[in-house]
Amino acid sequence: MADYRSTGKELRKSPKGLIAGLIALTLLGLCGYGVYRVADGMRKLDSLTVSGSGTEISVPEFSEIAGTEPESKIIYAYESAFSSEVHSGPLMLVNRDFATEDLESGLISMFSKKTDSYGLKDTSLQLLEEPLNAFNAMADAFHKELNGEKLLVTGAYRSKADQRKIYTASLSNKASGAAVAAMAGFSDYETGCSVSLTVMRDGQYLDLGGADCEQERAWFAANAAKYGFILRYPEDKTERTGFPYEAGHYRYVGPVHALYMYGTGLCLEEYLTKLREYTYAAQHLTVPDAHGKAFEIFFVPLEQADTGTVDVPVPTDVPYQRSGNNVDGFVITVETGEDYQPQTE
Repeated sequence: MADYRSTGKELRKSPKGLIAGLIALTLLGLCGYGVYRVADGMRKLDSLTVSGSGTEISVPEFSEIAGTEPESKIIYAYESAFSSEVHSGPLMLVNRDFATEDLESGLISMFSKKTDSYGLKDTSLQLLEEPLNAFNAMADAFHKELNGEKLLVTGAYRSKADQRKIYTASLSNKASGAAVAAMAGFSDYETGCSVSLTVMRDGQYLDLGGADCEQERAWFAANAAKYGFILRYPEDKTERTGFPYEAGHYRYVGPVHALYMYGTGLCLEEYLTKLREYTYAAQHLTVPDAHGKAFEIFFVPLEQADTGTVDVPVPTDVPYQRSGNNVDGFVITVETGEDYQPQTE
């Protein structure tokens, strides 16, 4: 077990007479050191993209509900975030019920960073940097492990204008039984985290859902989560996602979340609903990454009155990620620095 410093969670379990003194000492000692550790902890990881401004740091007040605090010895402090940031991050939910806006920055040309392990339908395809880097690694592994077979990326980020054209075209095809595409603003591709894939084989482009791509589907089922990707629209989740099965639509959410979703059989809608059960002051969801390291995940709800900045509890001495869910709050993912130990009821 890593030897972390005492936290406010441990302090509030002490007799009330000691709490005031301990908090005073803690504030004095942590005032300068805590800010330093926030900056030091917010570094980029293989499995996390760290978020946080590091401004307006203060020691949080903790819930007075006895017996519900997590036992973590990680030091937490409040980080100031804009309430609008709930609409950004790799865990944002975009579907027929929840819309998004056009991305104003952060998009990168896939052509400018592509490897030789896959092809592009055209050179205009774009993704955000984190999912693009993860996709390159996944495509390289696919190419190597399937004896040189290549993927073709047929779709990536779409603007509202792009999606509006696709939606209009789908309406004209509705009479033939084709599925109606999402309206502009309501497509998962507008997150900048999704790709549409086919297989390139012997000069042909093969649908990943076809009978001749069973091996390729099996590879993705066994490996995509390691790189942070999920099958966005599984065959058995159509009622929950609101979209038909798409064998080639993969969405980046990050390795820790993707591994848990794959292991539990949850789609993105179900997973984000489940995370609302885990709050900062109560129990955190503890999950392993692909290397057996423990991560803590909890949800911070956004109050309806929050229209400016909000205070979000984040760790000061270990790396973390803050992602909005595009609906009603933030998901905080914390690397604890410890080996994963299965939780017991």
